Amino acid sequence: MSMLKLLLIFGILSFTILITANSATSAKPDTLKFIHLTDSHICDLFGYHPTFVQGRQHYGDGKNSLTSFFNTIPEKLQTDFVVITGDIVDFFESESKLGEMLGTQIEKAAGILEISSVPVYITLGNHDIASYNVDPETERITGNQYNAEIARAAWIRNVPCLSNGTYYSRILQVDTIMYRLIFLDNAYYKPDRISDGPQYIINPSQLYWLDHEMKKSDTDVEIIFMHMPLTNTSAVDVKQSKNKYYLNTNDTIAISQDLQNSETNSIDLYDVLKHNSSARLVLTGHKHSSVAHDFHFSEDYSLTQVMTGAFGRDSRNWRLIQLTSENIIISFPGNTSTQYKIPLE
Repeated sequence: MSMLKLLLIFGILSFTILITANSATSAKPDTLKFIHLTDSHICDLFGYHPTFVQGRQHYGDGKNSLTSFFNTIPEKLQTDFVVITGDIVDFFESESKLGEMLGTQIEKAAGILEISSVPVYITLGNHDIASYNVDPETERITGNQYNAEIARAAWIRNVPCLSNGTYYSRILQVDTIMYRLIFLDNAYYKPDRISDGPQYIINPSQLYWLDHEMKKSDTDVEIIFMHMPLTNTSAVDVKQSKNKYYLNTNDTIAISQDLQNSETNSIDLYDVLKHNSSARLVLTGHKHSSVAHDFHFSEDYSLTQVMTGAFGRDSRNWRLIQLTSENIIISFPGNTSTQYKIPLE
């Protein structure tokens, strides 16, 4: 037999062994671990209008904190992936020193996400699609989301997990349990910022997709990720935890609420969740607070929402989430001790 034939046979055998080994090691883990963080608000303020720079200076070092996180925490905790639920950057575009709009934040953020040794999934937040101007007379900073779709297009171009759009899902198997992770885009603020009810707008096409996604299986366990909480959280509820980081159960608050549907649209997020009772957990941010809510849709169906404090305020604001065949285990911010446990039965 010629040397060429021997090399070809050896190559085929090696390829077969590699595929078999990879299949065996990736089949049905008994625990899947990921990290949830939110509101990193990273920004590069070089070249922007001095008034804007002064107003956003408190987030000026966020990129270093996020870089340090990716270089240490996922590997240390041996996590499978990381989820960031919005406000990855502090703004999409703003006025420069020369007066034109400058938007380079998304590309710079994408570069930081790429250093992660594990996959990173994101949802968009209101700041991720926000534009800012400086009034030349009053020097007042004003924000809007009029270029939201341009911002979304930039995120889709630059971040792989958004390559098919800004809302999507992933299926993961843990032992005998199938987890469906659903990533929503509720980044668009209602212009009136009403005090009651949700502050976001989700277009009907996304809601019909969500309804379809949640009906795909009667046996899976669904976890929903989005930036803004299900409903507006009162200042009293979050006062004790705003911009803070906790390791003590006495320092966190859990609020039980009944949801009242005040919307007039033909379909809304509450309706979709109410009629698909397979979701067990919602992970959000936006309020820069560590708060848990238990939403009651009916006597038989409650849904837990867990918010994590702003990473941009304190780089210890992250949570370890462990998915098993029996429980969803949620850590305190900043360490691996269990704060909440959601049984699947």
